[in-house]
Amino acid sequence: MKPHGFAAAISSLILLSGSSAVLAGDIVNTPIEISTGTQSSLGDYLGKVKSTRPGAFAVSEDGADSYFYWCEDIQCFETSYGETAKRGCEGISGKSCVVLYVRNQPRFHHALAMQPSTGGRHGSKRARAYDY
Repeated sequence: MKPHGFAAAISSLILLSGSSAVLAGDIVNTPIEISTGTQSSLGDYLGKVKSTRPGAFAVSEDGADSYFYWCEDIQCFETSYGETAKRGCEGISGKSCVVLYVRNQPRFHHALAMQPSTGGRHGSKRARAYDY
């Protein structure tokens, strides 16, 4: 993905969030190209959260790196899955990251990159569940 496309996507997200919260059904239309490694990690994430579990999936601006954070139960000790996933992604990537999914809902359109990628870092962490 070209850097100006990513900047436009971020600007759109900032504009949307500045005027009102981005709703669950809202998707930023500027697509993010993701690597095959990121696509595989996204598949793992979606398999874990399914449709009922909380979590978030973040991806680096170039689509090469990703990180997800999820809860195996309905409720865990976490206030912002998106922020935790974004920080985890930026920590392993060293680049800016955006939240691509919250739960099983996409926040950006994405497509598999046309050019094969080399490398890429991917990580995940499971949140600690409440003990009742």
